[in-house]
Amino acid sequence: MRLALSISLMTALFAAGCGTTSKSKTGSARVASIIVENHSTEQIAAALTKAFERRGFHVRHRDDLLMFERPGSVADALLHGDLYGGGVTERVQIYEQVLEEGRILVDCDVLMVQEPDDPFFQTVRQIHSAKHSQEILDAAKWDLLNEPKVTPEQ
Repeated sequence: MRLALSISLMTALFAAGCGTTSKSKTGSARVASIIVENHSTEQIAAALTKAFERRGFHVRHRDDLLMFERPGSVADALLHGDLYGGGVTERVQIYEQVLEEGRILVDCDVLMVQEPDDPFFQTVRQIHSAKHSQEILDAAKWDLLNEPKVTPEQ
């Protein structure tokens, strides 16, 4: 009886979509996303940097990719780390995609990384739900509302 109940519960959770990703209202399948209108990529990067720094992240660039990192909490280390790798670093990778003239999709992936400065030994685990990242992107978009808009002629 208990086995049947357990199997039924697991089947119901699976059918409900646990662990699957779905597209957001912006059309992105990443963890968090916003659409920015009539602002330059430089303005967007500056607003993102301010918003993430207010939450304790520091900016980090790798090739053309904009990233933000901060030390993970003890809970992050327990949930996303292993016994031998020590603490974790929360890394947010930012992506920008021009949708059409004057509209840019800004979205991100959130990763928990052990040994972030050593590409050979680092362990990366992707996080599929990070409400605070959406809040930070929303804050950056709000900051952009106070910036002068860029018209296509500029």
